[in-house]
This record gives sequence, C-alpha cells and structure tokens, in this order.
Amino acid sequence: MLSELQERGIDTIDLRENMLEDGLKSEDLFFRTDHHWTANAGIWSADIIMQKLATMYPEHFKYDASLFDKDNYNIEVLENFFLGRQGERVGQYFGGRDDYPIYSPKFDTNFSVLRYNRDGTTEGVKTGTFDEAVVCPEYLTNITNGHSTDAYS
Repeated sequence: MLSELQERGIDTIDLRENMLEDGLKSEDLFFRTDHHWTANAGIWSADIIMQKLATMYPEHFKYDASLFDKDNYNIEVLENFFLGRQGERVGQYFGGRDDYPIYSPKFDTNFSVLRYNRDGTTEGVKTGTFDEAVVCPEYLTNITNGHSTDAYS
C-alpha cells in the first residue's frame, strides 16, 4: 500500500524503520490481550510522526519535544486491570490481564470534546482540562467479571 501511495506522489510515514532503530517488535506496541496500541506506543509514535510532519511541512507543523516527554505527565498504572477483546476470547486466566497506564499532562491543557453515546446520539460537549474533558473515570471503574469493560472507550 505504501509503495502505491508513494508512486502516486502521496507522502507517507512508515514507522517500521523507527521500530527497528528503537529495537521494537510489533508485539511491543500492543496490549497482550487486545488489538489496540498501548499508551506508551501512542506517545512513541506521536513523537516520531510529529517530528516527521514538522520536517515535511514546516509551515504547518511545529515540533515540541516536551509534549512527548514522559516526565511531563503523571502516569498512573492500573495493574492487571485491562482484558481486551482477544483476552476475552481465551479468558483472563489463560491470557492474563494487561496493566493500563493513564497519562495525565502536568502542563496546562484546554479541550472541548463532543461525546457520543453507543447509539450514535450525542450527549453534549465536555470542556476543560485533559482530565476533565477527555478522561472518563466511569470507564476506568466499570468493572465486570474482574476486568474493565470499556477502558479505551
């Protein structure tokens, strides 16, 4: 797919080279029990993508390394908290549960987030800091059968 895009003159960003440089394997980026990336993988990839975008399109993107520095976040790790979709299939006793890190910026933030219900209707806009507008504590405490049912919702 990348070669097809590149042949058509479309810029691409391929993180596989960075994975090799950083000694990462694909499984290092994902939860053991789920097909989603971990928060650590998200920070790692966002850092690289922003560096590349700032190089490719300096008139549109400015790179700020402090946004990707883990020292600028409070990180709370919920141990053995998350059982992803793949883990549900094999069971938590066979596959185990993943630790679930929650990143909270130490720097000032201001977000407006339009929230959707599962049926597609909106429940309104939440505005505030990252913790007030983005984090959903109800999902982080909604435990069923020993695991979070919606940690990444």
